[in-house]
This record gives sequence, C-alpha cells and structure tokens, in this order.
Amino acid sequence: MVELNQQRPEIPFESHTGPMTPPASMSAGRGVSSTALSDAPVEDLVIAIDAVDQLRREQQEIERELNSEEQERLLIERLRQRYEARGQRVTDQMLAEAVEALRHDRYRYEPTPSSFQRTLAGWYVDRWKWFGRLAITATLAGAIGLSYFGLMVNPQRQQAAATGRELTQVTQSLEAADGALAPQVRELTQAARQALESSNLSVAQARIADLQLLQQFQQLKNSVNSTAKVADARTEAERLVVAGTEALKVGKTDVAQQRLAELETLQQQLNLTYTLRIVTKGKTGVWHVPRVNEQARNYYIVVEPIGTNGKPVQVSVTSEEDGSTRMESRFGLRVDELTYQQVEQDKRDNGIIENLTFGTKAAGYLEPEYQMPTLGGKIHVTP
Repeated sequence: MVELNQQRPEIPFESHTGPMTPPASMSAGRGVSSTALSDAPVEDLVIAIDAVDQLRREQQEIERELNSEEQERLLIERLRQRYEARGQRVTDQMLAEAVEALRHDRYRYEPTPSSFQRTLAGWYVDRWKWFGRLAITATLAGAIGLSYFGLMVNPQRQQAAATGRELTQVTQSLEAADGALAPQVRELTQAARQALESSNLSVAQARIADLQLLQQFQQLKNSVNSTAKVADARTEAERLVVAGTEALKVGKTDVAQQRLAELETLQQQLNLTYTLRIVTKGKTGVWHVPRVNEQARNYYIVVEPIGTNGKPVQVSVTSEEDGSTRMESRFGLRVDELTYQQVEQDKRDNGIIENLTFGTKAAGYLEPEYQMPTLGGKIHVTP
C-alpha cells in the first residue's frame, strides 16, 4: 500500500485537450465496470489503488459523503485538489474508478482464513527459523548432557567403582575372621553390596567403614594371640572383640572404637619389656584409709617402669580406688604392712634403698614377675 503523505515522483498521465466531463456512469449514479479497470494503463491503476487507500483511511466521512451524486462530485474534487497539491495530475475517470473500487471493497486485503493447510504453509515459510532454534536447543541440550555426565555421572561411576574395589579388599582380608567377627563380617559385607547395587554410596561406604573397624579388631586380636604367653591376655582380647562387635551391631560405633583402643593398649602392654623399680626421689611409699573401712590402712610402694633404654615407659594403670584407667610412668603398688615397713626402714638407714628392683616384665606377659610381695592393687600418684 502506498502512503499518501509520502512525496513521490510525478507520474505522466494521458493529457486531455477538451474539458473534463464526468463519465456517464457518474452522472447516472452507476459504477465503472471492471473491464475498464483491467484495460487501464498501469499508471492509472496505481493512482486508483492509492486513491482507494486514502479514501479508506477516512471511511466514516466517506460513507456520509457518498449518499448523493453532488456529494460524490465534491469528494472527487477534494481528491483532485489533494493530488494537485502534491504535483500530480489525475483524470476524472481515475477518481471515479477509485470511488467505485471503494464501494465494492476492491483492493482490500482479506487474509486467508485459518486452516491446517495455512498452518503447514506458515511452518514451511519459517522452516529455517525453526531449524535454527532447534539446532540451538539441541546444541544446548547436548552441552548440558555432556556437562552433567562429566560433572555428575562419570565421577559417581568412578566413586562407585572405587568403593567396590575397597569393599573387595576389605572382605578378602577378613576371609579368615573367626569367633564373634565372622557373622558380623558376613552381615556387613552383604549390606554393603546391596547398597552398591542400589547406587547408595553413602550407605555402602558406612558399611565398609564398619568392616574396616572389624579388620582392625581382627589384626589386633591376631597380634595379641601371637604375642601372648599367658591365657589371660588371649581371654581379654576375645572379650574386647566381642564387646566391640556387639556395639557395632547396634550402631554404637563410638563404643566399638573405645573397645578397639583398649585392645590396642593390651597389645602394646604385651610387647613391653621393662624393670619395675622403686622410686627413691620424693615419695617412696604412701598409705590411704579406704572408704569402705576407715579403721584400716592400705599401703603402697611408689614404683616406675624403666625400659631397656633406661628411660621410663608408660603402662596402663587402673586405680582400685576410683576405677579410672590412665597411662602412667609412675604409680603406687599395693603391699602388705610388713613389706611397706621394710622398704621404709631401708631408706631411713642411709637414705639409699639397697634393693630397688620390685619386679621385671618380659614381652608376652601382662604383669611383671614380682620379686617382692604385692597384693596387686594400684593407684594413681602425683609426682
């Protein structure tokens, strides 16, 4: 559609020498035939379309002005003046044809009604636009997929594979588990494998951690059994293993770790070799009044374990007074009153204790072989 307010170049029209008279069709109030329009020059047709467009922009006013021949002639004159103001010459026939075309809605664009065929045609016209969008979407989806695989799926698979290898190593090391460990090992191994099959890595790793704890129990138990030269050590080791596995079975991992620490201490005590020597500096002996019997006295000689390198070593000491256990390099060893007085008198004679050795501890034994009488009880003492 040609805008009327746009300056356009002058178009040559056929000139008329005689006076311009309205066509007979206008005088009779009838329209111009479509044959006349189809035979008109292209320039005349352009002017007609342009005039129709301008008339349509003022549809309401035109509808009022097309009610009579006089108003029709006035409208034609008005259109002629507009074109002449723009430097364009038009004929009365052109203007009459424009008015007639407006009456019959000629040159009006009527969009194609909506239909499935029209939709398909629209898609075909815009196919490259849609192909471009699909290509961008596919590229983004591929990039997201690769990123997800690289950042999430692949690391998870690698972690699952590593967890599976770790489970295999632990179970192989526990194949020889016996006693209280054997059923617990089978149960935890099955639980870990089921968790791996369901991709529940956190549960699988927790069960593997429990198996590793049992592995440490097994290793320490084997070490104690190979080192111990007394049945009491092996019995104590088995007791600690049972207590640890029972705690682990009910989810008390902290308790199981405490029993494991006690088993490790037992193993260390078995490996120690030292001489239990009476302390000469400071307190050599002390006595306490027991809470259960305030009329009695408990006598203790203060001793210290000295290693093969001549330095004090720490041993596990459980106090008979409060039941607490600590690692000590000096403690009180309970004796009878006679032994207490003999050591005390020996020190008073010249300030020197002639026999400093209270006992000797060899590897594989829990307690020293005492060279003086003792009742076996121990207490914590301050330096």
